[in-house]
This record gives sequence, C-alpha cells and structure tokens, in this order.
Amino acid sequence: MKFVRTLIQSALLTATFAVTAHAQELCTHSLLDQDMIVNMEGWFINAQHSRARIDIEWRHHEVSKRDTFFIHLPNTPSYKYITDSTSRYIEKDSPKMKRQMAMHHLKEEIGNTPVRYDDLELLARGLFMCKDSSVQKPTIFSTAFSQMWWSIASDTLPQPHLVTMRGAFREKREMRIDSWKELSGVFLPTLVTVAGMDYRGKFWIRSAYPVEDLNRDPLRENLLKFGHDYRASLWIGNEK
Repeated sequence: MKFVRTLIQSALLTATFAVTAHAQELCTHSLLDQDMIVNMEGWFINAQHSRARIDIEWRHHEVSKRDTFFIHLPNTPSYKYITDSTSRYIEKDSPKMKRQMAMHHLKEEIGNTPVRYDDLELLARGLFMCKDSSVQKPTIFSTAFSQMWWSIASDTLPQPHLVTMRGAFREKREMRIDSWKELSGVFLPTLVTVAGMDYRGKFWIRSAYPVEDLNRDPLRENLLKFGHDYRASLWIGNEK
C-alpha cells in the first residue's frame, strides 16, 4: 500500500511539474549535449569529520532523455539511480529492490557523502528559470524544480572558476573549478574543490567518452577489476 501511495504521489508531482512547465519559460543548462559516459570520483571530509568517497559512472542519453548513474560506495553493493522526464527511481541487485523516488527524496545525501540525488538530477536535466538580464544577472541561475538547490551563481561564463550554490536548510556550497579540459570534444570541469558549511573535498572527472566506446575505457576496466582500493594513495584529506 505504501508503494502504491508513493507511485500516486510521484504521478501527481510529475503532472504538476508538466503544468508548471507550460506556465513558465524554462532554460536547460547542461554539461552535455550528446550521448556520453562520464566517470567521476569524489573524496570528502564529511559532516561527521570522517573520510568519505564515491565513484559515479554517469550515462547521459540526450535523445531518449534517460540518464543512469551507477553509484559505487565503499563496502556497499553498487546500485543505479535512473531518471527521465517523468520518473526517477533507484535499482539495487543485493537485495533486489526498486525504489520510486519522489521529488522531496532528492534532498537525501548519498551514503555518507555530501553528494545529493538533486546533484545528479541537475546534471541529468539542468532545468532553470529563464529570466531577463534586466531582472537577474546572466551568471545567476534559478533552478526550476530542484528540491535542494534554489540558485547557482558563477563568477563568469562559459567556463567559471567559482560556483556558489544556495538552497534548503540555508545550505551554501562553494565549488572552485581548478581545471577545465576537453574530453571527447566536450569541455568539462575535470578537477573541482568542494566546500560546504560542514564538509570539504574534491571531485575529479577521470574520463568522458561517447556511449559506443564503453567497452574500450581502461579506467572502467581498472575500476571493475580493483574496486576503490587501487586509488587509496590519492587521498587528499590532509590538503588545506
């Protein structure tokens, strides 16, 4: 019965967003405009003052509008977060389960990391309010449907060095983009220093390539073979 109620709530939320989308002009700001796979890695000192890490393989499908995030956490079975224009859910194999995600679930942190499902949603879709430059600076973006983050401000465009996110619980996150690189024809922020009110860390983009090249990625082969342990020497917790 609880699962049925969740499905109904999700359907109602989707319908509400569809109506809202027609009532306002939306702008899409996405890192990717083609089908690609992006491998990311994050290392943090979290709110509990513990070391935390996460590996994410993001499969972006521009045409079908369906994105899959393969989430790898230490000592935890990997699982998938899947999102499209009408639904979002988590799939786990051990134990076998499928969890429908309502929009308010997007505020949840992933594991013991400061990464939230809303961060993945913004990567996949990136829907923002279109506002005239006389009303809002072009470097400030108001999110359309985000539950966690309400505004994202950058110091410059199109390749900012500093990005500030503000949202629920009066939370503020600053991201210093230390490196932009061209990967498979797309410029991506390959090294990002992240700091919140009670956490800090770094995010790397290790590789990015077209979907059809999946089986030829040596980084993915190493991840599948060795898991997280082979990168233990890369820990940045002592860095100021």
